[in-house]
Amino acid sequence: MRRLSPKSLTFHIDRRHKTMTSTAPPAPWRALFLDHVNTTSNNGAEPMEFTLATLHPLPLPSSPSPPSPPAQTYVPRARTCVFRGMFGTLPPNERNTAPRNREGVDSDMVAFTTDARMAKVPDFFGAAAPRAGTLGSGGGGPVEAVFWAPGRKGEGEGEGERGKEVMTQWRIRGEAYVVGPDIEGGDEGPGEGERGREWGEEKLKRFLLSQMRDATGEGGEGFSFAREVTAHFGNLGPLMRGSFANPPPGTPISSEGTDDPAERVGRRVEDLHDPVARGNFRVVIIVPREVDQVDLRDPQRPRRWLYRRVRAEPGGGDDGLVGGEGKAKEAGRVRDGQWEKIEVWP
Repeated sequence: MRRLSPKSLTFHIDRRHKTMTSTAPPAPWRALFLDHVNTTSNNGAEPMEFTLATLHPLPLPSSPSPPSPPAQTYVPRARTCVFRGMFGTLPPNERNTAPRNREGVDSDMVAFTTDARMAKVPDFFGAAAPRAGTLGSGGGGPVEAVFWAPGRKGEGEGEGERGKEVMTQWRIRGEAYVVGPDIEGGDEGPGEGERGREWGEEKLKRFLLSQMRDATGEGGEGFSFAREVTAHFGNLGPLMRGSFANPPPGTPISSEGTDDPAERVGRRVEDLHDPVARGNFRVVIIVPREVDQVDLRDPQRPRRWLYRRVRAEPGGGDDGLVGGEGKAKEAGRVRDGQWEKIEVWP
C-alpha cells in the first residue's frame, strides 16, 4: 500500500478566475470522446457506464503512538458509475420539467451523480475529507474514470443499420468536486472544524466557472449551480430519484426494516425538491488533467495518444489548477490550446 502525505492531495485555486471564458477552445479530445460515448450509448438511449477509481483512506489508529502519529494509508477503490454528460451541457430529456440554465455554456468536465452517504464521497475530498460531520460541496481528491467504448453492432444491411466500430478505451484523470444543496449558500455555514475542508461554496463556484466556456460572451452571468443540480435530479426517472431516499447505503438490513416511511426501497419520487432525496443527492464533476486514449480497432496496429493539460502562460497557474505539467517539448508533441497531445506506444 502506498502512503501519501496529506499535503500532496491539497489543491488550491487562483482567485483571478471568477467567470467563464469565451475564448478557450474545447479540449482536443472532447468531440471524439463524446462521439464514441454517443455511438456506444445509442445517442443516450442506453446508459453509458464507466469505472471510477479513487484513493480511499484507511482509518487511523484511535491512539497513535508517540512521538508522532502514523502517516495516512490509502488503498485503491473502484466502482461502476453512469456518465451524465459534460457539466453545463445536460443531456436533453423531454420528461424533465426542471428549469434549465441557458444554452451556450459548456465545459470539458465529466459529470455524474451519487448519494452523499456513499463510501466513495469522502474520497473526492482527498486529505481534506472530514473525519466526522456532513460532507457538503467541495473536493479536490484525485480520481480516474475509465470508459470502454466498443461502438455498436449493425442490425442490418442499410446505411443506418451497419453500426459503427469504435473499440476505444478512454481514461480521464483529474480531480473530483462535489456539488450539493449548499452550493448557493455562500461562504456562511458550518465552521472549518466541522467540515474539515478548504473549500467554501463561493470559492468552489469561482473555480468551476473558470473551467467552463460561455459561447455567448456573457462570462457565465446568470448561470446557477443550484439550478443545474436540480436539472440533473430531474433528468433521472422517478424510481432512480427515489433511490436517494433509500436507507443509508452499506448499513445492515434488519428483519424489521426502517421505521421511517420516507426511507424505503422502491419509493418513486416525483417531487424535484423532495427533502429526503434531495438532501442526499449530489452531482460530482471531474476536472480533467490528463486523458489517455487507446484505439484497438486494428489488432495489428493499435494506437495510443496522451493528452496533458499544460500551463496557460509561462510561470502562471494551470488555469486555476496547481501543478501543471510544463514538460519539455518532445518529438511528436503537439500543442492545442491548453492541451498537449503526443502519440505513444500502446
